[in-house]
Formats: sequence, structure tokens, C-alpha cells
Amino acid sequence: MKLTKAGSVLILAAIIFSGCGAQQIKIGTAKTELKTFKTSVMASFTGPGKKIKKKSLLAVKAPDMLRFEIKGFFNEPFFMLVAKGNRVQIHFVPENAYYEGEMFAKSSASPASIFLNTQNDLILKADNLKIASTFFKKSKDSDVLTGAEFTGGDYRLSFSFIEPEINNELDDSLFELPPPKKAHLISETELNRYFSKWKK
Repeated sequence: MKLTKAGSVLILAAIIFSGCGAQQIKIGTAKTELKTFKTSVMASFTGPGKKIKKKSLLAVKAPDMLRFEIKGFFNEPFFMLVAKGNRVQIHFVPENAYYEGEMFAKSSASPASIFLNTQNDLILKADNLKIASTFFKKSKDSDVLTGAEFTGGDYRLSFSFIEPEINNELDDSLFELPPPKKAHLISETELNRYFSKWKK
């Protein structure tokens, strides 16, 4: 089934961001303030007629930087997303297609702030759709996050964190994504076509 524009944008928003048996929390209740967060991720996306599961990398650094990278079969970059505040850069590597722009409403939290304790929801600019977030940790007294879930409309993205590293030094260069050479520049309305190619 072809994804709607709202659905494709939700994938983008949610994917910037499940722990079975883990305790559900708001990250802000953790004892340690998060300044950086880096982890391997198993990301599972479900929506009408669509189910995707991919190995990924997630990194976040205060105050507003985030990187999300999906790996291919040979661990090569397949999809890259960098966010600074509410501005995002996206590279679909196999097609060498590149997008840059703002996906979230001015009233929305930034993707990075979702992981840095400050706010709980993202709001998509395209249709004012709210994406609610829930986080999981090992236990009530633990600072170790085990996963996250993002829901909006008929769409859900679940993250299982694999050996997360908290408050380690992360270089700012990790959060840079120079426009790729000879990349095909795409608009927000074209994103759906690229996301719809993804297979299980």
C-alpha cells in the first residue's frame, strides 16, 4: 500500500528517534542528566500495509544535535539523517538522493530534545500531527535506557537499544552531513517515493 504524505513524514520524524518487560518512563526521571547518548538500535516500523525492521545507529548530543543511520546488508550506510534543532538533512544512499529542510512545527520539540529530557512530543509541520514518545529503562532506579516507542496516527516506530553509551564524549563532526556530491536534491513531497521503496 502506498504511504500517504503524512505517513511518509511520520516515518522521517519518528525514525530520528522495545524493551519487553522494561519499565516505562519519561527520560527526565532518570538520575543522570543526559548530555550525550549513542547506541546501536534495532528499529521496527509498522503502518498500514508496511512493516520494516532495520539495524541502525543513533547518536544525540546536547543541546540539539542528532544522527540516525540505517545500515545495509554489509553494514554500509543505507540511510542517513542528521538534525540540528528542527532542521534535518537526509541522504538516501543507494539513490544518492538528498533532502534538507524543516519537518517540524515551530511549537514542536526538536528530535534531539526528545532524548535529552526536555520535552515529550514532536509535531509535524505538514499536518500538525503529534508524535507521542515513550521510553523504557531496565528498572525504576536505573539510568540505562533499553528502548523507545513513537506513535502517531496509524504508525508506530519501536527502538531496542543495544549497549547504549551515556555521556561519553562525542565529536561534533558526527553530526555533520555535507551535501553528497552529484546528489539528486529532493523536496519534502518527494520523500514518500523514497521511503515507500524500503523493504522488510
